[in-house]
Amino acid sequence: MPALEDVKALLRILEVGNKFWESLQRGRKYVDGIVPPESIADKQLLELVGRFVKEVGREDIALYLTQGASKDSVREVLERFGSITLYVEGRAQELSSLKELGGGFGGRVKVGVRVNHPAPNIARLAKLGVGFVTMPPALIRGRVVREAVAKGVELIADTVNDVATFAKLIESGVYTVITEDPVIKREVRKLLKI
Repeated sequence: MPALEDVKALLRILEVGNKFWESLQRGRKYVDGIVPPESIADKQLLELVGRFVKEVGREDIALYLTQGASKDSVREVLERFGSITLYVEGRAQELSSLKELGGGFGGRVKVGVRVNHPAPNIARLAKLGVGFVTMPPALIRGRVVREAVAKGVELIADTVNDVATFAKLIESGVYTVITEDPVIKREVRKLLKI
């Protein structure tokens, strides 16, 4: 089981606005990164990341992007924020061009895919160069976690808002969880008495 400090909680942003920033204030020390809305414009993405970094008081955050972000905005985020880790989700046929995008940024760009069935072929995905696989928590099984760990593929659970489910995923070996609850790691700490 990974230590809670090693588990990343990525906060899904449904809408950028006052309500989001207020909720972040409650849990900023428990949030390790963000998942912006898919429809966010390039300029808004840079502003969002900049404000998020300022609010949490550190640059060593994770940013999870789906296919909507332009290559130019991805490069600008990586250049402007030197300690950020970028997760870029794409389709299997896009992996080589997505990996090219990350070249020159010293492993700070992880390329992965979303899988919506309980038995992904992790070994095949690893051979294709996938760095992470995102799955709904209800589909994550111990065999998948063990295979992902053995192949060096990070497993990301999306979306977990229940403390017990979050704790169960950590106990199974999942290191990254997407959530809408900025204080879920604090609540998991209480549940596990850490």
